[in-house]
Amino acid sequence: SMRMCYNIVRQYDQNASVLGSYTHSWTYGADGYSTKNMLEQTVRYSQVEGDFWWGVAHHPYPQNLSKPDFWINDTQSTYNQKSSYVTFKNLEVINDWILADENRYQGSVKRNLFLSENGTNSPSYSETDLAHQAAGGCWAWKKANALEGIDAFMWHNWMDNRVEDGLRIGLPRRCRQSGRQKAGVVCVGSGGIGKRRRSDEPLQEHFGHHRLARHFYACRRGRTLANVEQGVCV
Repeated sequence: SMRMCYNIVRQYDQNASVLGSYTHSWTYGADGYSTKNMLEQTVRYSQVEGDFWWGVAHHPYPQNLSKPDFWINDTQSTYNQKSSYVTFKNLEVINDWILADENRYQGSVKRNLFLSENGTNSPSYSETDLAHQAAGGCWAWKKANALEGIDAFMWHNWMDNRVEDGLRIGLPRRCRQSGRQKAGVVCVGSGGIGKRRRSDEPLQEHFGHHRLARHFYACRRGRTLANVEQGVCV
């Protein structure tokens, strides 16, 4: 179906790329339907039947969508290719996969990697929950911006949705809802604006004494899987 879509859309736009959509599972999945296995199968089919310009639309939500503090809760998101999940915590895993020579288009061109649906939740509108949501969003934004294999970051849902199973993943509250502005709007919403660094610094305290989280905030450039465990910036 991806190849069929590719053949159709390229008739109208020679720059178009078809992206396959994948959840945050990596090696975990029923009957072999894990993200990593499906991606490897797509690579093999491309090698046998002829390569085409396909890419990856990954959804690195926290393991538990309701809990924003993934740096504590995502215990099955580890820093190697055998990880059960790829979430905001360990984006280095899919970053390394997309950069690997054997997974490149025709062996040389990096495929597109979009974080096409992701976000952190605020379980309630308490000050603590809103701060954890914002802190997680800021960390995810910083990490994605530092990893060269990631081409786009798309927050979901942009606004809290009353029919999304109780989740409050939006940056602002629902329309016409009273209450102060969410902290995530200030941090993630300011994106590349110069004041972003100042807006996210107060959120660092919510990482407590978690070594890896505090270390990441001290880093300003990209990292690889090899140096994550060593606790060094490259």
